[in-house]
Amino acid sequence: IEQKKRRDIEDMVLELAHKIFATLTNEEENISWKANYYFSEGLREYRDSLFSAEKRFYHLKMAEEEFLLALQESPDYALAYYNLGVVYTELEQFEAAESAFIKSIENESGGWQAYYALGVNLYNRTRKCDKIICNIYACKRGYNLENNNYLNEVIEALPEACKQNLISDYKKILLIC
Repeated sequence: IEQKKRRDIEDMVLELAHKIFATLTNEEENISWKANYYFSEGLREYRDSLFSAEKRFYHLKMAEEEFLLALQESPDYALAYYNLGVVYTELEQFEAAESAFIKSIENESGGWQAYYALGVNLYNRTRKCDKIICNIYACKRGYNLENNNYLNEVIEALPEACKQNLISDYKKILLIC
């Protein structure tokens, strides 16, 4: 019983701290204290992913979950969208990252970080497609590449995966930069 009381007090202190923080920092944005709580947990999980190579994927997925919970509580939370985009970029889910960065831009006027992250995301996505196309070209020209089976699979998937997006990604990068 004593440990339960101590846990209840710790939970109340944590809740109170997040409520005070939300009141002091989010007057114009109307972010709930629960959204701030989930947001800070998402940041903690993301930070943990940076220091643990073997549990990196796990912490990134947990960070994703926390940021999504924050957005359920406060759907206009631009910083949560931005950090969700960062997590998706780390997971190489470039289209999901693009959507998150765009939502961050829509919900926050004047925030340059989301514009920059969107540009980097589009650049990385395009580079990944460029690398695949270069590998396919090398394979077709008879260069000995270690992973020919993978390249054959990519050749079959290329029209859906890259060709359609490649030109539009370059255009988006040019518009942002």
